Amino acid sequence: MAEKKAKRLRGPSRPSEHPALGDNALIATFQLAVHDLLVSGNFLGIDEETTTGGLLGAISATAPWCFKANGDQPEYNWVKYKKSGNSPLAEPSTGADFALVLRITQSICRIAIFQAKLQEENGEFSIHQISPAREDGNRIPEPQFVRLQHYARSLLKAAKHKFSATSRLEWAHYLLYKPDTIRALPLSQLSYFSRHYSTHLKASQEDFSIRLKDAISAMQNNIPPSKTDGPEGKEKCDSKRKKKEDVGVDTKKIPSKAKTDLAEIFWNRYKPGTAGTGNGGFNLITLLTAGASGIVSRPPGWLELETETQAKDLIEKLSIDLDIYVGRISSDPSLDPTFAGFLSDSFDNLKQHGKKVSETNISTADAELVNIAAIIKNRPPAPPNTAPTPQSRHSMK
Repeated sequence: MAEKKAKRLRGPSRPSEHPALGDNALIATFQLAVHDLLVSGNFLGIDEETTTGGLLGAISATAPWCFKANGDQPEYNWVKYKKSGNSPLAEPSTGADFALVLRITQSICRIAIFQAKLQEENGEFSIHQISPAREDGNRIPEPQFVRLQHYARSLLKAAKHKFSATSRLEWAHYLLYKPDTIRALPLSQLSYFSRHYSTHLKASQEDFSIRLKDAISAMQNNIPPSKTDGPEGKEKCDSKRKKKEDVGVDTKKIPSKAKTDLAEIFWNRYKPGTAGTGNGGFNLITLLTAGASGIVSRPPGWLELETETQAKDLIEKLSIDLDIYVGRISSDPSLDPTFAGFLSDSFDNLKQHGKKVSETNISTADAELVNIAAIIKNRPPAPPNTAPTPQSRHSMK
């Protein structure tokens, strides 16, 4: 089977190679996985979560074959690390769905983050939705674009001594799904939306603060009457109210949905309209091919980190909030996708776990298949088909 897969790498189903970008197993993985997913029509156009799962699953399934065909070790060249934070609301908290980390050399890593969206046939997609309040960083409900922009800049800050807060965000993308194509549109090409939200952001914060105070006041005054009649009951009720006013209402007790509804009152008056790609962004095959190139330097659409320390500083924050997928351009041991166990288990632990799982499943399946074969072999033959033919039914009349 590996030989057949190797032939496919040189066959017509793989997008054409470009000498300026070079060629390696990771490039082949990306090109085949995305291309075949689009051609098959599976997963696309259902919803963002299903399509993203299909895309990342296709890459995971394709990687071992491409590395094997390239003469590399097939195991653990594409590894997933689940976010380590406790909150299940990673996407609303950060504005992003997942992150890719590509190991190019022992020191150079490339990083991109993605927020998936379904795209209309005319190329438009909705960019406006309100992300809920987030305790980490004390973020109030705000447009998803603002949340994603802020989160990307916080990652730049985490990569110490390298990037400024005004660096272009060409590595933070909207990943746009259509039945026949997937495009990545970076925030740096959505300057209109950046200006629009920046213009109204301060007013939105003030409006939210006022509405939140009103909501808190309503909660404070919503004290059930005392069950005791007469002056004594009124005195107890007044005492409760005064105590509640002194302490205040914990804003954490106000439901997240209620806070989001308060923010939407303002932003519903200042929706920016839909976005479109036009000629902007990258075909996903293009973006991934350039990112996985070991020849090109600083490809567009990626944040390139020049030391392993910088990568670890940034990934340490990234791993709290997002699922991370790490790929390496070859099975060179220096391109350890676990960063020597920094992200999760070490590479050796992964290999041991994989070997154990493989042996268990193969032995279990072998035993069960032997039993099934024995059952089939010992099963008495089926009785002959005695159903009357049309002619015999006619003769019976």
